[in-house]
Amino acid sequence: MTESSNDLIVLSDEEEDIKIESVISPKRAKPINKPRPVQTNTSSKSPIKPHAPILVLTEPKSISYGIERGYKLKHIHGVKRLNTENELMYLVEYDLCDDYEFVPSNILRQYCNENILIGYFEKLTQFID
Repeated sequence: MTESSNDLIVLSDEEEDIKIESVISPKRAKPINKPRPVQTNTSSKSPIKPHAPILVLTEPKSISYGIERGYKLKHIHGVKRLNTENELMYLVEYDLCDDYEFVPSNILRQYCNENILIGYFEKLTQFID
């Protein structure tokens, strides 16, 4: 495996070991024949520093929801029913990040604090009544 300064390395952390999944080299672009701007008189020229490879860390592929990865649930914002599977999906927000995602009810019941679910159901029934 050859590494150049523009390689993109994709990492995976399956089974607690970080492995290199693949090394992606950028495609070489065709040079564009444009006139270069004339440099002004500068006394200090800074040398061009080589770029380090870009590392892309991926989450484990077996876990797809934030609550399964250990994110703490902050608030439940909504609920929707999937027509095809007749399953409820909850729109949740996590602490310490601005992400929202739909989580299936069976997964939410496994990982979520019951008080948050009960509080959401109480608010929902007050809204409906």
